[in-house]
Amino acid sequence: MTVFFICAMLQTTPAAWAASRPVPQIAGLTLGMTSDDALAALKTHSINATAVMNHWCMADFLVDHVHPYQGRGHCVQLITARYLGGDLLVFFTEDIPARPGVAVLTTIALNYPPQSALEPLIGQLGEPSLTDGQSPWIVAMWCFDFPCTSMDHVLGDPNSGTYLGLHRGAGFTLTNNGFENQRFRAEVRILAAHGIQHPEI
Repeated sequence: MTVFFICAMLQTTPAAWAASRPVPQIAGLTLGMTSDDALAALKTHSINATAVMNHWCMADFLVDHVHPYQGRGHCVQLITARYLGGDLLVFFTEDIPARPGVAVLTTIALNYPPQSALEPLIGQLGEPSLTDGQSPWIVAMWCFDFPCTSMDHVLGDPNSGTYLGLHRGAGFTLTNNGFENQRFRAEVRILAAHGIQHPEI
């Protein structure tokens, strides 16, 4: 669970939306990069990271459905590290149907860094798209490739674009719901073609 989702029910007040706003890099990481590239980027930034392998890439799962699979898995599911005094969590999903067996970055979260570590990022991001309406705000959201008017709507929409949610006391989450959901739908189709129901349905 990433930190920003605990804030979904707060009242929001719309502010500006900048269609040309660049999506920030976090420790050299960008959404959509492969797990190999992510590990290399963290190493370049002298960040010691641990990769957690998914028990099933699609090929693993199909084998497991016929014969119990005892392997380690071939897709990175999660990378963890300490960064800026907080816990960095980098989530991946298999890039199917385009690149089976290749894990791509879908979510970056930083849990409980000191507030001083967040200020440079906040300055880089500029004015939030949405805030909690407080002055100064505690919770804010930046929407990068789509206009947004409600935090609850963005968080609940499985097809929303790229956004960053930040809580000054808890950390931030950078993600794209639609990016991961497209791959989830591909998983459902591939499994259905083999007569298998997706385990998360």
